[in-house]
Amino acid sequence: MKRVLLIVLFAMIVLSPFILPRAFRSVISPPAPPLPGAALPLPAVKPPGAISPMSVADRVAAVRKRYLEAKSYRDQGEQTTKFSSALSRETKAEFTTAFERGGRELWAYRESEDSSTAPSWLYVVTSPDQKSFRSWWTIQPSVMVADSPEMAYAGPTGISKGNAVMILPLLRGGLSQFSLSEAEPADKGVEVIDGVQCAVIELTPQVGMVVTLWVDADHAIRRIKEVSLVDSKSVQKLDPSIKNFDSFTSTTITTFWPVFDQPLPAEVIEFDPANQPK
Repeated sequence: MKRVLLIVLFAMIVLSPFILPRAFRSVISPPAPPLPGAALPLPAVKPPGAISPMSVADRVAAVRKRYLEAKSYRDQGEQTTKFSSALSRETKAEFTTAFERGGRELWAYRESEDSSTAPSWLYVVTSPDQKSFRSWWTIQPSVMVADSPEMAYAGPTGISKGNAVMILPLLRGGLSQFSLSEAEPADKGVEVIDGVQCAVIELTPQVGMVVTLWVDADHAIRRIKEVSLVDSKSVQKLDPSIKNFDSFTSTTITTFWPVFDQPLPAEVIEFDPANQPK
């Protein structure tokens, strides 16, 4: 059952540009509010060293252990999604995450409808104790309350091309998009990302999707690349009104600047919906 749910989740992530209400794309919105937490720079940390030899299975296990044992986690990052074929669309986004073990949590995602416009969507999920969650979205600016992370992040998952369930499930030890694979993870060598040496790991979560991870010497994820094939049959199953659909490939690259086990100032984790534009 869990495998089926994850496959459905992947489909929703890939097809989100087509199943989101089309009215959103035609509405001219003012620039989104500032990204919570982004104004305070990440603390300086010791840069990771060189990658050590390790089997790909052991490296994947080390990544899971690194996140599961983190006392706190904070990141800032960027995401781009490009669509092939006649669509020729590219979207850009920025995000922040703040998490402390058994305590506060914030995830925020700010997106541009295309690469030439200012960000117009802001989605924020916060929790004071990781037991109750509040989510807020500029498109529907009212607070939604949930009593589980699965419910809180169900909405933003598709909108953020899966960003909402990339890192936080690893921190909780729960299911993530890396929890299943049609094939064994593959070692793709070593590359440098933003001046940091990273091991490259390739996963196949499902037929038609390839996920590549760049993992530094401290077993932190620095980049994720997802390449997915979307065909006409899968689109029409979700929305039969879509006709004459040409298959295409979507490529989403998410780059992280992660910081582990550092204090989380209030400024990086607080968000008050009452102060946002109505």
